[in-house]
Amino acid sequence: MPALICLSPVLSDQTFPRNEYELYSVSEALGEISQLVEDGKIKIVCSDFFIFLLENFEWQNHPIKLKREIYNLLSAWFLMGKSVSVSFPGTNVQISHPIPNGCQRCGGLADLWAEEMGKLLCKHESVKDGNEFFIGVACENGFAGKPINRYEDHQLPRTFPLVGKSTCDCTQQNSVLSDAYEYVVPRNIEMCNISFAEAYANCACLGNCTIDNPNGGSHYMVRFPGKRPWPLDINHTVIIDRILKELEPITGYPLPAIKYALKNGKIPAKQLKLNR
Repeated sequence: MPALICLSPVLSDQTFPRNEYELYSVSEALGEISQLVEDGKIKIVCSDFFIFLLENFEWQNHPIKLKREIYNLLSAWFLMGKSVSVSFPGTNVQISHPIPNGCQRCGGLADLWAEEMGKLLCKHESVKDGNEFFIGVACENGFAGKPINRYEDHQLPRTFPLVGKSTCDCTQQNSVLSDAYEYVVPRNIEMCNISFAEAYANCACLGNCTIDNPNGGSHYMVRFPGKRPWPLDINHTVIIDRILKELEPITGYPLPAIKYALKNGKIPAKQLKLNR
């Protein structure tokens, strides 16, 4: 599952007339982001603030066709449910997230963006694992083939990383973000033993696989398309974790999800970490 992305003020705030160069730059970046969304690599964060910006979209100045394309894309994300909605009911957080350099402050809306991101940052920090970030801020430069921007000077110890096309996909090695979703499994799942019978019966739920019978020995070979075979020894009544962990790079699932699937015959459900 993907990481979450917040649009920067430049990408989200179209409440004032922009020159043609800015519009084309925004359009190019949003196009790259849209493709990643369609591919399931990232998800866009939506809140009341981003909906407010869209409702006050500025239509003056040309090119109108390009503005229509930008509006339609933002509308799909923020008005048609193609994003992850977050809210902060009753919060009294006063932290302002730093603003990327060069963001035009039009009517104080960049400051409102900073307040909204400050609330989201506090929520993120209360549920994160270790030093991870599963939310990033989409940098208009980074998604338009330019060097990633920097934040204005600030005193916060941690801020959402500014990300571009090459650093937002949590499935890639050079990503600075982690998966925003987690598998819902019992707390004691890692202590559970998986028997040979359970592994043999349920390994197919980890992916499309076939099982070859032993060829003169005791090892069944579980084969996933395009992956190395996984040996399953009938002499082992319990499959030790070291052997089960070999399934992580083969299936893409973490060990707790693998053990749950082999024990229950189905992949565990996932939830947004923000909902912990």
